[in-house]
Amino acid sequence: MLLKHISQCGDVFFYIVISGFLHEFIEVMSFVVSVVVVGHTNKNKLSNKSI
Repeated sequence: MLLKHISQCGDVFFYIVISGFLHEFIEVMSFVVSVVVVGHTNKNKLSNKSI
């Protein structure tokens, strides 16, 4: 009974760690994508001005 309780706590802890990691990963990925998109559009604007 005690072992089962410990394993349940471990599952909850594991789930919290994974969900937190996924949340951070998604935030970082969205930040990277936004930076790439902004840099790409700025590069296009600069190249259009030079032409």
